[in-house]
Amino acid sequence: MFGEAAPVLDAYAEGCYDGVHLLAALAAAGMLTARHGRAASARLLAGADPVARRAWSAAPLGPPRPEGYLARADGLDLTVVTRL
Repeated sequence: MFGEAAPVLDAYAEGCYDGVHLLAALAAAGMLTARHGRAASARLLAGADPVARRAWSAAPLGPPRPEGYLARADGLDLTVVTRL
């Protein structure tokens, strides 16, 4: 769409996209709160219960692949929170 000015498609871009889908799944499950965000993310990423499976059905790509990382943006850097 942006021709030569298009962003590079790489692992960082894919990770951002997975993060947006994680947020969408948390919101769909009603678990997107500051107080319970970390526990809700762990629950979704584990995928072991019906709530997690239902939440991921709201994300078009489903859960991220297991060989990835969940990271937090710190300014212009990323800090790994956990390995998926």
